[in-house]
Amino acid sequence: MLDIPTYDLTIPVGVTFSLRFTIEDEKGQAIDLTGATFAMQVRSTFASQNALLSASTASGIVVAANVVTVTLSASATGAITDDTGVYDLFVTWSTGRVDKLFKGKVTFEPRATR
Repeated sequence: MLDIPTYDLTIPVGVTFSLRFTIEDEKGQAIDLTGATFAMQVRSTFASQNALLSASTASGIVVAANVVTVTLSASATGAITDDTGVYDLFVTWSTGRVDKLFKGKVTFEPRATR
């Protein structure tokens, strides 16, 4: 079984949240992301029917060379009422192969300023 890396996130509620990561091979060399698409969802639990937050290459995920940036809008994070959740991020390569890049727990950090 493939060991999927786990990275836990803290997402402040009501702010624009960005997550940037670099895709490299085991030697630290850039991986060609030409034609690859990405999708990320946050849910209350992995079994939850509805996503709390979503991003994809079509909306919210930008790929430049081997750097991937996920951006969640302030209005989207501001609608969150949960305290915690889970997420995962998938890539669909130009060959059609689908891989889960990473997963983790999400803590939603409430805001005092309204």
